[in-house]
Order: sequence, then C-alpha cells, then structure tokens
Amino acid sequence: MWKKIGLTAVITVAAIVVLSNLGPLLLLAAGVALAYIVYRQFQESTSTAARVFWVIVGIAAILLALTNIYAVIALLGLYAIYWSVKKWNGDEVDIDRRTRTKDPFTGFEEEWKKLKRR
Repeated sequence: MWKKIGLTAVITVAAIVVLSNLGPLLLLAAGVALAYIVYRQFQESTSTAARVFWVIVGIAAILLALTNIYAVIALLGLYAIYWSVKKWNGDEVDIDRRTRTKDPFTGFEEEWKKLKRR
C-alpha cells in the first residue's frame, strides 16, 4: 500500500513538472526538428549563397533549441512517469541491455548462475 502511495506521489510531482515545462519542451522539439530540416536542406543545396543561408538558419535553430534547455527537466519528468507506471504494473525496469537479448554470450554471468543451479 505504501508503495502505491509513493508511486502516486512520484507520478503527481512528475506530471506537474512536465506540465510546467511543456512550453520549453515543445520549443526544444521545434528547434531540433528545424535544425534537422535545415541540415537536410544544407546537404541538398549546391550554391554557396544557399549554403550560407542554411548555415545562418541552422545556427538560429540550434540557438532556439539551446535556449530551451529547461526542457531536459521535463524529459526527466517524463522518464519518472514512465518508471513509476512500470513499477505500478509490477514490471521490472530493465536498464541493462545485456539482459534483453537472448544471446548467452552477452549475459554470461546470468547464464553461469543458471548452470550452477542445475
């Protein structure tokens, strides 16, 4: 019961953090998307004037993304919500990528433990 109350508190606080930083999060996404589009246009351009234009627009897009660095707090809040919901459902939060694969050579320690149990 206390675990559920704690997870509810974590989800509530994380949701408040995400909602309070929603503006910077959207502007960060817009800046990153704009920077990607500018990068693709820069690669396709052939003239020097077009490349200079795309570099200037790209710098503006990167500055737009960097000024909204507070959105990282919102991303951490989203991760906290994800983690809390996984714990609420009883799923294990697996951060170690070696345990996700079925290849016995990537998770040697676990395979060794299985062999020793037999």
